[in-house]
Amino acid sequence: DREACESSDDSDDDHGSCDMKHENSRDDGNGKQHLGGGKRGSLVDPELQDVLGPTPDEVHALTILLKRNEHDLQATMATVKLHWRGLHTAMQSFKHANPAATYIEFESWRKRKGEGGSAASATMAAATQWLAPVGLRVAPRIIEALWNDTRPLSVQQQPPAFEPAMLAEKILDYLETISPRILFSTLGAIAVHNAIVCMYMSEGVQAGAETPLGAIRRFEREVFCKADSSSSSSSSS
Repeated sequence: DREACESSDDSDDDHGSCDMKHENSRDDGNGKQHLGGGKRGSLVDPELQDVLGPTPDEVHALTILLKRNEHDLQATMATVKLHWRGLHTAMQSFKHANPAATYIEFESWRKRKGEGGSAASATMAAATQWLAPVGLRVAPRIIEALWNDTRPLSVQQQPPAFEPAMLAEKILDYLETISPRILFSTLGAIAVHNAIVCMYMSEGVQAGAETPLGAIRRFEREVFCKADSSSSSSSSS
């Protein structure tokens, strides 16, 4: 089965039919979540760092970088390790918690965790979405090569996946090159949102006064009711 998986095409879903399913998790009483049984026994849900995942802009930039270096495995590994925050430390944690785990088992866990399939709540699911960023497609051979090159480390031994200085530099670079249209569109959306929040916190709204949105919806209902009445009258005549 593993040879069949490795011979498939380079897309993030290549191993989907070969993933080992561990949908039923259980707690061993010591705070560790055990996933379903693998070929060598149960797998432990590892402790992970709190990670701020890649933004949509970073996902787009990472996709372009990977495309440019698609024939250089070492370069693409380094790019994924640097720009896909948290993936490398997640591999270290998974290997530390499950010394005998395989790449296929890690990928099955990563995709399920990133998509929130094993999360107990929406909050927990959102906290691990960086494991499977929306829109990011990385060839499995790159992730597997990084997995094979990773040594197990506990969360306490790992360097922080979040580097404030580097992220601040990225933000400044982005602001230096952002187009005026996108900048004003973003600032306008923020201003409108803040205005709406301030209006809903006003004394009139708290006293039960009709909000502008409520007035618009009431007007729409009245117009639709009149239109329906007119069409019904026309049909009957």
